[in-house]
Amino acid sequence: MKQKLLLFICIFIAISTTAVPLEAYFPFEIFTDNGSYSDGSGLNLYFNVSQVDTFEAEFTFYNDSLTRSSMSGIYFNFGSPEDVIGFTNGPGTSFETGATPGHLPACNNLEPPFDDAELYPAFGSASPRYGNGINPADPAEWLKVNLDISNTSNFSGLVDGLQNNEYRIGIHLIGLPDGSSEMAVSTPEPATIMLMGFGGLALARRKKK
Repeated sequence: MKQKLLLFICIFIAISTTAVPLEAYFPFEIFTDNGSYSDGSGLNLYFNVSQVDTFEAEFTFYNDSLTRSSMSGIYFNFGSPEDVIGFTNGPGTSFETGATPGHLPACNNLEPPFDDAELYPAFGSASPRYGNGINPADPAEWLKVNLDISNTSNFSGLVDGLQNNEYRIGIHLIGLPDGSSEMAVSTPEPATIMLMGFGGLALARRKKK
């Protein structure tokens, strides 16, 4: 009996220590200064990235803000347009491949620079851009994008790259109450939480408000 218990404990420790992340959460942080909302007041913009298999990742974008706004452009700085396996519009959203403008505006202000978006996957809301973008709503509006990441990394490497800013995603936010638009970029933070593979154990993520 003791031997079986010891064996179980050893297996538990081995699986726990080798568990890989199945999902991660990353907020967006505004880096432009075009209006009254450049400090991010009332804005909660983020995405989840989850593992579909070893070389496929699913990104889900949300706008859980208290301030009127619309996420109208999404720009990756990794992968290629050919890596897009598919994308799914959620309730209230209508996105197309390619974005207007073709580059993340003001991306030259970022350090390190945000690469030319035309080389990478990008998505833009269809006209009317505000109404078809990702807006604060109940039920939540969202966009899902599935990418083949085999030419870039595996899933664990993708999450590592997002955490150290090797890989980034930028967004164009329009329709703010003062009429301005702002740009934001994904950023790691201590609250980024992994959902670990063993036994469905998970830590609840904290969202910024």
